[in-house]
Amino acid sequence: MTTVSEGACERARARETERAGTPDQQDFERVWQDPSGLYGLVAAVQNTPIGIRFIATSIAFFLAGGVMALLMRTQLAVPESGFLAPETYNQLMTMHGSTMMFLFAVPLIEGIGALVLPQMLGGRELPYPRLSAFAYWTFLLGGVIFYAGFFLGAVPDNGWYAYTPLSGPAFARDKGMDFWLLGLNVAEIGAIAGAIELIISVLKIRAPGMTLSRIPIFAWAMLVTGVMMIFAFTPLIVGSMLLEFDRKFGTHFFNVQDGGSPMLWQHLFWFFGHPDVYIQFLPAVGMVSTILPVFVRRTLVGYTFVTLAIIATGFLSFGLWVHHMFPAGLPLTSMAIFSAASMTIAIPSGVQFFAWISTIWGGRPVWRVPLLWMVGFMVTFLIGGLSGVMVASVPFDWQVTDSYFVVAHFHYVLIGGVVFPIFGAIHFWAPKFLNRMLSETLGRLQFWLFFVGFNLAFFPMHFSGMLGMPRRVYTYQAGLGLETPNLISTVGAYVIALSVAVFLVNVVWSAWRGAPATDNPWGADTLEWATATPMPPYGFRTLPIVHTRHPLWQQPSLEEGDERTVKLVRAFAQWPRAWRSQLAVGLADGRPQEIARVPGPSVWPFVLAAAVTGLSVAFIYDSALWAAISAVVGVVALVAWHWPDAIERRGDTPEVDAFEREHGIPVNIQGSVVVARWGMWLAILSLAIGLGTLLFSYFYLRLAVDQWPPAGVAAPDPALP
Repeated sequence: MTTVSEGACERARARETERAGTPDQQDFERVWQDPSGLYGLVAAVQNTPIGIRFIATSIAFFLAGGVMALLMRTQLAVPESGFLAPETYNQLMTMHGSTMMFLFAVPLIEGIGALVLPQMLGGRELPYPRLSAFAYWTFLLGGVIFYAGFFLGAVPDNGWYAYTPLSGPAFARDKGMDFWLLGLNVAEIGAIAGAIELIISVLKIRAPGMTLSRIPIFAWAMLVTGVMMIFAFTPLIVGSMLLEFDRKFGTHFFNVQDGGSPMLWQHLFWFFGHPDVYIQFLPAVGMVSTILPVFVRRTLVGYTFVTLAIIATGFLSFGLWVHHMFPAGLPLTSMAIFSAASMTIAIPSGVQFFAWISTIWGGRPVWRVPLLWMVGFMVTFLIGGLSGVMVASVPFDWQVTDSYFVVAHFHYVLIGGVVFPIFGAIHFWAPKFLNRMLSETLGRLQFWLFFVGFNLAFFPMHFSGMLGMPRRVYTYQAGLGLETPNLISTVGAYVIALSVAVFLVNVVWSAWRGAPATDNPWGADTLEWATATPMPPYGFRTLPIVHTRHPLWQQPSLEEGDERTVKLVRAFAQWPRAWRSQLAVGLADGRPQEIARVPGPSVWPFVLAAAVTGLSVAFIYDSALWAAISAVVGVVALVAWHWPDAIERRGDTPEVDAFEREHGIPVNIQGSVVVARWGMWLAILSLAIGLGTLLFSYFYLRLAVDQWPPAGVAAPDPALP
């Protein structure tokens, strides 16, 4: 396999080397090069810098959340500690959970997808580069709003789930909850924008010949994840706005004294919250299914079954949200249904486990650092999965709910099931984008420190929970048998911190002094490893032609195919050179469908993100003037973003007509019709889900609450829209 892989890479490298330094290559690279300096910082739209920014910013938030976790564990190391005040502990607990759930895992996964997917799929760029930039800036600026309370003396302390009425105006009277809600909304807008990018990338921006049955498992995982994000994040945005309306305008969606229902918030939140676990988990298992075969030197066993398991997991995850509400007094019949669904979802996870075990069993493992992380994931997530089946049983859940047993469970799922594969993926893909190998010695040291520290920190929490230690408490009494497990957990947390410090040292040192990376140092099978290192900004100038699921292992050449496709690919490598271009393919068959212009650098996505942020700040501080200014800036940014430039105004040219006639494929210099159509339908889908969430809220309050709307308030007319 490795010999074939190296041969395909060498031929691709030789093809690009022949063009290096030629005038046409210089023109091509100039078109694809983002500007430098301060302007380039805010105007860059390419997937590589945007993906790296997502990853770096997410890791920064991860470090902030980790520091808060260390402070909480220090408080709990001994009973009746006075290290933190109760209010401070609640604030740290709220911001730690919120950071890890909203600002770390999902944005980092989106960043890895933006960084890797275009070239893994054999394309040049994401379908909407400017939308990717907008997604990053809204994520960053939303995070800034999220954390603003630390600097303005208004940190929320209601928990990362923001249960009402504690998060309502009666109990959360300062602006901390407003920062939380509006910052979350800005960041989630970016998440949905990123989801649209991922979906269209996998479905339409692929190498010629890459049918749906040939795309990498990681791409399947990102596709399902993108769809899930639209269905899960939109209700969260709607619910957050309803809660903000309660806080700002005196509405009564969640205020039980005036006919509202705190249970409505739980339904809306957990309809997002439980799928969000799988939104983080599915890309992680996609990484495992992509990376593990590389280091056991054989193809993945059960590709079709693994793909179906990923799709089934995404579908079933939306039938589990009541799993978090078993103690809330729901009807027994509904709890039985959701309990069965919570157990059923373990089946597709089991299918993937057996596929990985079978792949390792029949392979020849090479124990490099990425493989260590993948096997470590299998061990730790198995423990979390088993405890998940336990809490899916209603009687058992009643006993351990809101105890440290549940804390142990979801950390084994979210850290064991997500963070382990992420560290392995960073170590795996870093050579392609850092141009240097990460240190194997430091990588092994980091893994073993993390593996040991993780199990020290969280396994004893199972015992703490069974002994009766409740969640979200800042201290505990001596003599209850909780001293030893809590002290061990705190020691484990500090070992994890040491592991993360080793990781940071590894990245910084390797980026400066690490061994230079070759084009395909791992002998991998997916297309991103067929590009040169350092990767050019366009990825592939001559697009690969795909005939198998493992092109670098199973294809002697990436240039062979039917005569029409070969002729098109070669011509597309030579023209156009004056504007960025992308090839779209058929949904199922991977046949070339359209050549379209890709938008270039622009500051307007940043300006629009700043305007959205300004509107949120105006909402928090009740400033009509600032809101009006932000709205005007946002409209100007939208118009300028889409204003046609000279190339678009020029329209069809003789070159375009000649290319279309010769190759029988439309060329759209104003932008992709295919991509625009998919973007339109996904935007409509998101809006429809938002409307459906509002309708659900309306009928829930009308049917499940005795008196809603409150006396003296006219009921909204459902026919009004």
